[in-house]
Amino acid sequence: MTIDYNFLRQEGIRHIERLGSQQWTDYNTHDPGITILEQLCYALTDLLYRIGFPMSDLLSEGGQDPFANLVGLAEILTSSPVTLTDWHKLLLDMPDIWNAWIEHSAHDQPAVYFHKEENTLSLSQEDQVEPLRLQGIQQIYYQGATTTKRRLCKRLYTCRGLAEDFSLTMLMIVRFAFELAWK
Repeated sequence: MTIDYNFLRQEGIRHIERLGSQQWTDYNTHDPGITILEQLCYALTDLLYRIGFPMSDLLSEGGQDPFANLVGLAEILTSSPVTLTDWHKLLLDMPDIWNAWIEHSAHDQPAVYFHKEENTLSLSQEDQVEPLRLQGIQQIYYQGATTTKRRLCKRLYTCRGLAEDFSLTMLMIVRFAFELAWK
């Protein structure tokens, strides 16, 4: 048995006759219900036809890169990144970033102390024992092309929230070799 358009249409009409023959008596092409059935049969036939093709053939257009037509994360994310995972995905969506690590870096920031009597903040520890740590500063380590930093900053600063900032560190790839000496 082959599943094609005509087979699906006949089976659909047979099913409609069995379920709704008292209310539905017109099974001709001009009936809106039959038009919907025909659209569904066409869509299923098309899917059955395409399911046998490799994904790269389905995505390619005119012999180009098959994945060039896929939408990137920048177009899919409708809001600014919120979590560190969101920021990581945003960075990896850039073509010249090969890898990236993001951490909250509150421990690397200068300690700020609150003085109760004056109701002020300062960097000097007078009457406050426990320092306040600044929030919203992310440490970003990335591997990428050497010309990437300016575009990376622009991308990050267009998406950042209020009171968020970044500290960028480019990691260099160092190749080395070692020898094992057996004695």
